[in-house]
Amino acid sequence: MRELPILFSTDMVQALLAGRKTQTRREIKSRNAEMTALLVNLNAGIRVDESKAELIRCFSPYGVAGDWLWVREAFMAFIDPDGIEKRVVYYRANFAEAEAGGMKTKWKPSIHLKKEESRIWLQNIELCIERLMDISEKDAYAEGVETWNSLGFNGDEYRNYLLKGDAGKQWPNVEICARNSFSTLWQHINGEESTNSNPWVWVVKFKALSTTGKPVEAVA
Repeated sequence: MRELPILFSTDMVQALLAGRKTQTRREIKSRNAEMTALLVNLNAGIRVDESKAELIRCFSPYGVAGDWLWVREAFMAFIDPDGIEKRVVYYRANFAEAEAGGMKTKWKPSIHLKKEESRIWLQNIELCIERLMDISEKDAYAEGVETWNSLGFNGDEYRNYLLKGDAGKQWPNVEICARNSFSTLWQHINGEESTNSNPWVWVVKFKALSTTGKPVEAVA
């Protein structure tokens, strides 16, 4: 079993803490000639299953089923003035309401969070590869998209992440569904043109092990 880092935006950390996010998708970006060749195979429809398996076996940054993922999120840290702890860590996801009310704080990017300061630990239960926009309605909901009511998967008021605040309830000339909400979430994080190429993505399905620090042992 490996322990691997994974970055999440503040919105998605809140979804993790709320228990509504159990999947994440990340674009597969080529790092060398072998990865490029495998992606060329996928795009051409050549040896698709074999190429996916080879990508997962050799290049998955999120491990395979059974591996642990420790979450990196935006934070700030201070030396404990009382000397009880070496550092005191605050997480941005806990201060969303205060920020919405005008609180100005300079947070450190998630990439700088240390492993021992990660509070959210996940376990990879399945990893696969698919096209971004092949996502199903059910899987889009599992990505943690926000609803404006309590109807859950069958809710009809999903958030438009390209619009801020209450404006996020607006969907001009677009079907209101989890898939379209996920599409706006992806664009919000990766840029508004990022869905156009329908890239190949890592699909990580996971369960939460802990939201209060590294678990002593895996949860069955």
